[in-house]
Amino acid sequence: MRPYSKLRKATKRLGLSLAAVFLAAWVFACISNSACHLDFGYVVGLSEGAATVGYRDAWADMHAAGFIQKFSGGITMGSIRPPLWLPSFSWLQPVGWALIIPLWIPAALGLAVGVPAWVLDRRARRAIAAGACPKCHYDRSGIPAAALCPECSAAPAPAIAPPPPPPL
Repeated sequence: MRPYSKLRKATKRLGLSLAAVFLAAWVFACISNSACHLDFGYVVGLSEGAATVGYRDAWADMHAAGFIQKFSGGITMGSIRPPLWLPSFSWLQPVGWALIIPLWIPAALGLAVGVPAWVLDRRARRAIAAGACPKCHYDRSGIPAAALCPECSAAPAPAIAPPPPPPL
């Protein structure tokens, strides 16, 4: 378990960054309702802690005006609406479709990937700083610093310098 594996470092940074972005988007979506109508009838919106992607056919929408309602960036069918803590897909015939994804789901996935990588990296750095072998974590206390590990014959890890003290 090397402390600075490139894959673990990238996983840690990407997972935690995505979690932070989706948590910020979730807070924004809980506070405000925003929708963007794209070309060809596509709708993208943030509202009530969820992201909505959908398609609305304007010609069919005129004929079904009382049946389908636009609901703060999302599309609902009459007054029936699934809870926003679960993802949902609605096929709204003949008007279009809507996919609603709560933003806590991608944030939780980012945390589920980033936090274990962060914990493994921190655990490996602490073991090496305490003098353990970087490969098998054998306690190297009492062994000369330049000697190979008696368990796995790995070379000793280079010393990790502590961070400099903050300026006064």
